[in-house]
Amino acid sequence: MPAGRRSSDTLALHGDLTVRTIAKVHKKLAAAFAGASELRIDLSDAKEVDLTLVQLIHSVRRSAQMHGKSIRLAQPLPGAIMSELMRGGFLDTDDKFWTSAG
Repeated sequence: MPAGRRSSDTLALHGDLTVRTIAKVHKKLAAAFAGASELRIDLSDAKEVDLTLVQLIHSVRRSAQMHGKSIRLAQPLPGAIMSELMRGGFLDTDDKFWTSAG
């Protein structure tokens, strides 16, 4: 493992996670993703969410897979995020990422 890279890390995202704040969230995710081979995302303190958060996490997941890294949720998702997942068509019965914490 290269110097400075952690094997795993948890990133807590809190507050409003919407189109208004997604640029800041993206920077936090990119920095955490670059520094760890396994990243756990904690959304337990998310207040307001919209589909941009779901799309960003989906994109980070795809990037992680291409780079041999792992992205997981720290705990089951709050109801507001589950609603956005359903609204955006992200709940696939074959993909357990959104419905299981690891």
